[in-house]
Amino acid sequence: MLGAQAVAKAFPEYPTTIVRVTPPAVHLKDYISMAGPEVMAVGKSEAAQQTFLVLASVIVYFAGTWFLCCLCVINK
Repeated sequence: MLGAQAVAKAFPEYPTTIVRVTPPAVHLKDYISMAGPEVMAVGKSEAAQQTFLVLASVIVYFAGTWFLCCLCVINK
């Protein structure tokens, strides 16, 4: 939770929210990474997929921009 609070404090002009990560991971980056501009890579494990669904549920429209609006899940 401290990480999310630090991000909110560092970037007060952007909306932030806490996303709970499904165990056994500790950090969001354990399951989800940015793969390029507007492209996210999501792990194929059940826990990674559950965490992604939580993340996708907090999409925010702010100042004319959809945050997390272009999401791509590749399951191989």
